[in-house]
Amino acid sequence: MATGSTILMISCDLALVEQIETHMEANGFKTVTLDSGEDPQSWIGENSPATVIVDATMPGMNGFFVCREIRKKYDGPILFLNGESDDLDELLAFETGADDYIARPLHPRIMAARINALLKRNRAAGQPSTDPVAIGDLIVDPARREAYLKDSPLRLTTTQFDLLWHLANHTGTVVSRDDLNRVLYKTDYNGIDRSIDVYISRIRRKLGDDPTEPIYLKTVRGVGYIFTAPN
Repeated sequence: MATGSTILMISCDLALVEQIETHMEANGFKTVTLDSGEDPQSWIGENSPATVIVDATMPGMNGFFVCREIRKKYDGPILFLNGESDDLDELLAFETGADDYIARPLHPRIMAARINALLKRNRAAGQPSTDPVAIGDLIVDPARREAYLKDSPLRLTTTQFDLLWHLANHTGTVVSRDDLNRVLYKTDYNGIDRSIDVYISRIRRKLGDDPTEPIYLKTVRGVGYIFTAPN
């Protein structure tokens, strides 16, 4: 769990660490730094940091592997810092568990702002809403665990409702298969299981979504799904 007021930076960029430390201490956070020779999983397990920053430019370290290993036991926000802007690297970072991706060169104030945004989103996620969500003609009511399309009940299974609520509650945001897998099964996506795709297909059918041109539930190839409000 991410419950503390500490930011863990896995980086050897001392200048960047000092600048982030200065910015974040002003917001009440302490910054701790580990290098490539230290075990982040053990430290995270003992200290529950508010967020983790993985600097993939560290020599002798595979940032994607580190990110994946951290994500196995840490549900807080992970920021992935890379040496260049590369679409494939960015996609891989998200697939291995990162919540945000920043490429160098960067401005420390921008990075601090991105950290604050991650922390804000994480705090909001820890306080699940019980208010109904309305998207177009669809209403999803988490308190009653019911969903209606044009005032007609959708008659969803428990699993289908859990998926629909999570996606509808993140309307306009791409939700990865890894995230959905953790919602349903409390574990990371293994890259093979297609059960979530089957559930999505059945939800689309009940929403009346054309799978080739869906209105509500769209596929983001190679990443996951995004729930959108109809025009």
